[in-house]
Amino acid sequence: MDRAGFYTVFFDALDSTPPERRAEFEQRVFMHLKNPTVIFGASCWLGIFGLDRFLLGQVVLGLLKLVTLGGLGIWAIIDLFLVSGEARRINAELVREARLMLETRR
Repeated sequence: MDRAGFYTVFFDALDSTPPERRAEFEQRVFMHLKNPTVIFGASCWLGIFGLDRFLLGQVVLGLLKLVTLGGLGIWAIIDLFLVSGEARRINAELVREARLMLETRR
């Protein structure tokens, strides 16, 4: 997912949130957001050890990447192109879940 796609999902959810619940929505979302820039930096420096996947919350993939040393470096190079988009996808999913949680608590 690109940056514009994430912002579209976020602002659509924020606009559909009642004003009295916006603070709670923002708190739920911002507390768990993954920064794509930080994830990319982790992938550049320690991606061969799976740190980027651990930061994304993908423990099994992180362990596999650690054990195989980033798939002998190939997986680590591929992840340089994938992890930022994956972080945005996870963030968009988090926004949708926070919105659904607030809707069910009405």
